[in-house]
Amino acid sequence: MDFIMKKISENKQIEFNNLINWFLSKKSAKKNLQSDYKWFLNTISKNIIFYYQDFKKLKIQNLKETIIKLKKYDNTFVKKFDINSKKKNELLIREVRKLNNYLSFFIVHGSYATNDFIKNWSDFDSVVVIKDKVLKDYKLLNEFRIKMIALENLLNKIDSFQHHGFLFMTEFDLNHYSSNFLPINVLEHSRVVTDKKILKIKYYRQKKFWVKKFLTLNNIFKKSFNQGFLEHHPLKGKYLHDNFKDLNTMYQMKYFLSLIMFIPCLYLVYWQTYIQKIFI
Repeated sequence: MDFIMKKISENKQIEFNNLINWFLSKKSAKKNLQSDYKWFLNTISKNIIFYYQDFKKLKIQNLKETIIKLKKYDNTFVKKFDINSKKKNELLIREVRKLNNYLSFFIVHGSYATNDFIKNWSDFDSVVVIKDKVLKDYKLLNEFRIKMIALENLLNKIDSFQHHGFLFMTEFDLNHYSSNFLPINVLEHSRVVTDKKILKIKYYRQKKFWVKKFLTLNNIFKKSFNQGFLEHHPLKGKYLHDNFKDLNTMYQMKYFLSLIMFIPCLYLVYWQTYIQKIFI
């Protein structure tokens, strides 16, 4: 029964997480907002509020718990960056701190958190945890959306080949941290912009999820090999073709490289779960 509840919760979380990540990103923005589209966005916002409150009623037993003490991602840390990166990150930090009313955590992970990024090429990876109160008031959620879309424009100045924007999570997600979310080991090497430094997570990780993810990735590579181009993440109608037939596709190239670098992560997450099952 507990396994079934976890499966139901995980499926709902994935769908809800996809929706809220779309809604809070510039993917949902239009230059000329017609009244119909404004109505549509308000309807989405109200539905997010409704489903989140219903979602929180799910009770899952036997979750593991971990506590992570995060280091700060502040002006003292980014002063080690080159001048241009330092200025852009200082501006981001300043703008994020204006959003304390909406955020539980703004976490930076990956190469920017470990200060081994490659300027103008590495991803700026982040996790934004939304306060529960924002998901109780659709007007507050709409305010937050506008502010995050503006902040995403700043993010694009730090990472011009940005693919994914910010990754949004809820406080419920922290208490039911599913297989769909980042490996916990990644968060252990992260840094935080907002005030809270203690990250408490209750989690479950299912091996089958990562097997499915690996097979999906394998299918993408097979299809790309047979077609001669990667039919994913187009920009202005362009795809990444074999043998660099079009050199103006570095946005797509970056996505392809991210898939390649994702393979060891999938492998390690899968086997770590398997090893723990045998030896613990």
